[in-house]
Amino acid sequence: MLILLDKVTSGKDFKELARYLDNRGIEFFVWKDGMNRFVGMAGTLPQEDLERFPFIERVIEDYPPEIERLAEKRIEIKGRTISRDSFTVIAGPCTIDSREELYRTATALKELGIDFLRGGAYKLRSSPHSYQGIGKEGLLYMKEICTELDLVSVSEIISIEDLPLMLEYIDILTVGTRNMQNYRLLSALGETSKPVILKRGMACSIKEWVLASEYIARGGNKQIILCERGIRTFENSTRNTLDISAVPIVKKMTPYPVIIDPSHSSGRRELIKPLAWAAAGAGADGLIIECHHRPDRAKCDAQQKIDITQLKEILEKLPQITQLWSKKF
Repeated sequence: MLILLDKVTSGKDFKELARYLDNRGIEFFVWKDGMNRFVGMAGTLPQEDLERFPFIERVIEDYPPEIERLAEKRIEIKGRTISRDSFTVIAGPCTIDSREELYRTATALKELGIDFLRGGAYKLRSSPHSYQGIGKEGLLYMKEICTELDLVSVSEIISIEDLPLMLEYIDILTVGTRNMQNYRLLSALGETSKPVILKRGMACSIKEWVLASEYIARGGNKQIILCERGIRTFENSTRNTLDISAVPIVKKMTPYPVIIDPSHSSGRRELIKPLAWAAAGAGADGLIIECHHRPDRAKCDAQQKIDITQLKEILEKLPQITQLWSKKF
């Protein structure tokens, strides 16, 4: 969001606005274009909240292209970077079955050049009778394997009570669709220094998704990655409906990298490849894919997991597609 200030805005007026934004945890920067002065915000505020300042001439929802990059965030972790200049692939089982299966998958991913291993120790399920994950034991496996293979660990946090344990064992924390509006959890994550992947709620608008990210940012943690994972619609031929249009829209509204989850959005193994390529073509900054050494034997969501060979096929074409956006891959 961009604010155009009146040409007669005084230093006192600007300090008032700056104090207001600071108190709400909104990061901002100042940009000048000839005689005009703008304040760019890494986030959004209700229009009526800004109208109380008489020296604000106009509020612009999107950054103009020439200053859009000034606000962009880069996540640096263990010598790797997630940003809008690069394309990142995160892969692995959504839920960990055993140490042996996780290690075999992780080793194969490492051989493909993938540096980010996802693996869920805890799993929120619609049915209480479904597999819920192996808990702390899985976190130990992630820590051991990622240390040995020099990988970045990615895992979902499902409860604020698990935060101390997750901070100890995991490099990047994921907030799943069911927790996108768990504002106490988001606020707690904002007080940490760990990168956070925020998945879009299955029934949430883009604006609600962006506002949820600001609960994290207002605590001081700007290491946010937004993940589109499909929304619930009337269509039942896929698990969810992947909103590809969300990629360019959210990139105009926030400074954060945006990635796509083709696995949870489709729920169908045969759709992962075309959706992954479509995501790269739409300008996404990465993918998070369910991948398993033996997907048919997985305890959870086997039908949407791909094997190493299928992942390799996806990776082979990504350099050509991401080149459309001049991304490093």
